[in-house]
Amino acid sequence: MATIQYDRERESRAILLSFVKSIQERDIVTYEHSRRVATYAQRLARYLGWSRCEAYDLALAALVHDLGKTWIANDILNKSEALSKDERRTMERH
Repeated sequence: MATIQYDRERESRAILLSFVKSIQERDIVTYEHSRRVATYAQRLARYLGWSRCEAYDLALAALVHDLGKTWIANDILNKSEALSKDERRTMERH
């Protein structure tokens, strides 16, 4: 039974890491932001006394917190000017 649980956890982590790769390939700025968030989250978790495994899981979650941005159009995602109300709404829904 423990082996089944371990296999499921390993598969879940593999899926999350594939999402991370998607973010990295889609938008390096979002990827770098997610890496920083993951680092901060993991450090905070360890400071709070979480186990290494729990801190690692939190870091994985932080890495994919902006996954929804991979479906936002490039012209909105990379726009240097101020976003319109509709564009901002799109970004907020990610």
